[in-house]
Amino acid sequence: MTSNPMTDVGHSSPGGARLWWGAVIPTAGIILGAAVVLLGWYPLLPELLANQWKDGAVSTVRPFLATVAPILASAVAALFCLLVLHWTGKLDGWGRRLSVAALTALPAFLAGTTLLLAGTQRGLPDPYLAPDPMWNVAWLAGVALAWGVVACLLAGGTPLTAADREASAPEILPLADGERALWMRTETGWVFLAAGVGGGLVMVLSGLLTPFWILSLLGAVLIVLGLPLSRWTVTVSSAGVNVRSVAGLVLLGTPVHPDAVARADNLAGPLEVLGWGLRIGAKGSKGLILRNGEVLAVNRPGARSFTVSVKDAATGAALFNAEVQRQSD
Repeated sequence: MTSNPMTDVGHSSPGGARLWWGAVIPTAGIILGAAVVLLGWYPLLPELLANQWKDGAVSTVRPFLATVAPILASAVAALFCLLVLHWTGKLDGWGRRLSVAALTALPAFLAGTTLLLAGTQRGLPDPYLAPDPMWNVAWLAGVALAWGVVACLLAGGTPLTAADREASAPEILPLADGERALWMRTETGWVFLAAGVGGGLVMVLSGLLTPFWILSLLGAVLIVLGLPLSRWTVTVSSAGVNVRSVAGLVLLGTPVHPDAVARADNLAGPLEVLGWGLRIGAKGSKGLILRNGEVLAVNRPGARSFTVSVKDAATGAALFNAEVQRQSD
């Protein structure tokens, strides 16, 4: 039976209960609470609600239900996405905390937005008198982000294991006594070029063409960070697996360990590790996922693992296992 070493975790683990009680149920309570409060406010609201502003003045008004229902429905959909990731096993290990934070903060923000829109219009005879909530929305975003951080801490992490793969013997590269071997490959980090350099250029142009000049500054930072992360060198030797970016800005890797096992694997899509880029999992697990396809995965005791996208991963894994065998003798 074939399974994925980066997502094979039992769904009945304690991490599942923590996810429900620490993130899902409280976030559902926030959405439900917002709906109850809105119903209580309904008699105090004007017939139409302001929902868009331009230059500080109301530009669009809509009926109460047409304003709040789509927002609350989006909040429910975001929370349901979190449950789908959990039920399909995609929320185990890689990216779990970031996904929990994002998919609890977003519903909280959306639910809070409905309260913000309706709360400032209670008792108003005319919705066009409603104040622009722009700065309050910024505060709400901060509160929602804080809730996302709390939720991901309460939900905790789950280990990354490869128990189902232990039945098959790992490939070992035959080395003569005293022979030293070095395996090296260079990979392009297209995800960093697209997100860092491409996204940075878009932000720089947006800052130059709009009053939001700070976007240009943020875009320049993204470009400066994205360029050094666009090229990676993967090395396997007696020291273990080492991954280095241009100019050594980022150094990753795992040493040879007596109980470590390396294998070549294949990623069918980004959902297997919840995205591309630098991935952080539970139990100190790390990964550099640059694309779909071949990866070199090293699993250590305690469910700790290291995974990197690289071509000819089978040769690198076989050399790593040979070094483990040699240093264990």
